Amino acid sequence: GGSRRRFAATAPPPPSAAAAWIRPFARLLWELKHKDANTTLRALRALRATAARVGAESDAPTKDALVAVEAELAPFFARAPPPPADANAPRVTPKHGPFSKLPTECQVASIALLGVLPSLSPSTLRAVAHAVLSDADASLPARAIEAVACNLRAAPLALSVSFFGTLAVGARSWGTVGVAANAAGNALVSLAGDAKSPWTGAELAWPVMNAARTRARRDGDDAGARRDGDD
Repeated sequence: GGSRRRFAATAPPPPSAAAAWIRPFARLLWELKHKDANTTLRALRALRATAARVGAESDAPTKDALVAVEAELAPFFARAPPPPADANAPRVTPKHGPFSKLPTECQVASIALLGVLPSLSPSTLRAVAHAVLSDADASLPARAIEAVACNLRAAPLALSVSFFGTLAVGARSWGTVGVAANAAGNALVSLAGDAKSPWTGAELAWPVMNAARTRARRDGDDAGARRDGDD
């Protein structure tokens, strides 16, 4: 009777229904662009909640749908093609995606997806790196590093390490570089728990922190360079 109807209205959809429901989300985010930030924010939060649930449960159809969404997500952040195989060939200039014109709340929700999606591809992380290093909120590079560091199973270790290093030293201002470098250093040092050698994390973190200090000195921030070296 009425109790069954109420339960049916509130019960989570079966896996096949959830998979079909979220599959178009990457296209939705692209087509919404920055014109309806409230709908974009709701979509991002729904996608994150679904991905977080799949991480704790066995739901192959929805996981497969999330993998497919991630594979199409890069243009939402930026169109950033890979570097050419020929080092002498000209590089294609990346182009901003809808992410760059969204309010900070939407950008933060977008970055949070990196911490729960079941897979993170090179194209997505490359696009995210370009997006958060291009005049975005200064906290976003560190947020992106921390999100990926909490979801290392989603990407090959070498890809995650490369992502950390890119964000740690790629920002335009030392203030952002300093925060991102500390986040990257912490993320890399924490890898020791998953590595064969307890020194692996520190060995990975040292080049990143050294590059950050070099960047600070080049930009004339000697105090920042000393501060970063003391962390």
